[in-house]
Amino acid sequence: VDLVTEGILAGDGADSDCDELAAAVDLHSELTETFIPFQDDPDDDTKARSYALKSSYSKRLKRDIDEYTQRRTASISRWRSGRKVEDITAGADISNLLRFCGFALNHRDRSRDEGAPPEISVRGLFHSPRIGEWVEEYLGFLDTRGLKWSSRANYVSALINVYQHAARLDGHEEVVEKGMTCLDQLLNLRRQCDGQARTERL
Repeated sequence: VDLVTEGILAGDGADSDCDELAAAVDLHSELTETFIPFQDDPDDDTKARSYALKSSYSKRLKRDIDEYTQRRTASISRWRSGRKVEDITAGADISNLLRFCGFALNHRDRSRDEGAPPEISVRGLFHSPRIGEWVEEYLGFLDTRGLKWSSRANYVSALINVYQHAARLDGHEEVVEKGMTCLDQLLNLRRQCDGQARTERL
């Protein structure tokens, strides 16, 4: 999982910078060590095909997917902390992105929208301050489809990967709601799915 870890450890404000870097390291540890992916469930993946966005998606989303794949799989990239991932890992993230996009286009509750619905693209969805709300709604939608908690945990992990990529793109603005960033909200959902999945397996 990618994570930006920025810190200047000299000069005025060094203590604050150290705290921010320590928090970033803790978050990276949580994403890469605590959240061990669950085994894929073939039945859940089959169910997911019914609502995933099909191959006739927009040119904008196609460019977003190509950009994401390139940044995640390039041997070196100044926009990525950590090592590259294999094509199969990036491909799994894209599959989960298309599932979420299909939900956002065809199944999301639009009653709270003000104006036009968001563009179905990485920026259109993941730059919105409502991304946490939408992913929470998506998890409820997956529940109605009978997907296991382990699958839901994996799906949220992939969306966190995409969110962290989106946060590095032009136009992203960090929003804090009730003391939580969008990433905080997504991590909360991932923790809860992880806990439910472990209980489910008892």
